[in-house]
Amino acid sequence: MPAINHHSSAVLPYHLDRDGKLHFVLEQKDPNYKRPFFDNGLNFLGGNWKKGKQIDVSPEETLGREIKEEFWQSYEAPESLNALLGQGFLETEPQVCAHYDQVSVNRLKSVSQLLQKGIKHVADYTITVREPIADLVYNSTIFSRKLDEEELFEIKLLLNYFNGRLTTDNLKWGSKTTLVSLDEINEKGIKFSWGYDNIVNDLLERGALPKQNQGVIRPLKLISLEGIEYPAKAERTKSGNPTYNGFEDMGFVYKD
Repeated sequence: MPAINHHSSAVLPYHLDRDGKLHFVLEQKDPNYKRPFFDNGLNFLGGNWKKGKQIDVSPEETLGREIKEEFWQSYEAPESLNALLGQGFLETEPQVCAHYDQVSVNRLKSVSQLLQKGIKHVADYTITVREPIADLVYNSTIFSRKLDEEELFEIKLLLNYFNGRLTTDNLKWGSKTTLVSLDEINEKGIKFSWGYDNIVNDLLERGALPKQNQGVIRPLKLISLEGIEYPAKAERTKSGNPTYNGFEDMGFVYKD
């Protein structure tokens, strides 16, 4: 078993409309993010845990911390993606200097509270990224969050008002938060970053998302994923999600 670089924890907020079509709330990377593979690529909301760097005890705790940081509820320490991955992944790491006033911040904090309410742990993966993108193996835990019409309307209002710049990362990196349907992704050929296209397809196949006529039809082939099945005795949180100690007890070795 290869050494695991880090553990990603992410949430996929989704809405099923009256026609049975899926819509997702996602981050969309900026046009210069790891071209030509991930530029303008769609990404789940969340962040990362690195052994020895964060004190989170579980992916569930990591997600809570990241969502609070992203949506202005707590301080976010500066983080280098190249340092996290242990390689020169990005030629330059942008630092967009922008801030919101307190009234705007208070509005955006509501998204943090909304996304943390009623999340559901749906899957865990070991993800392998191959060159020429990167030489990397990491684990990823995925949660889902079903949005009702009222919640979706509130997010739409904020997306329109702030032009998609909802999160601290949106301001730092030049990315956007976006609402997009599965049909739009396929019709427009919108790419994903970090293998999340493969994850969407796997969640559809598992029945963790509402059934659709098709998944993402052009997933990136340079990234593969393997579902993690864990024994009943694995250490877990109260909600049933394995802790990082639990993953290590399964034999995963995380790089310091």
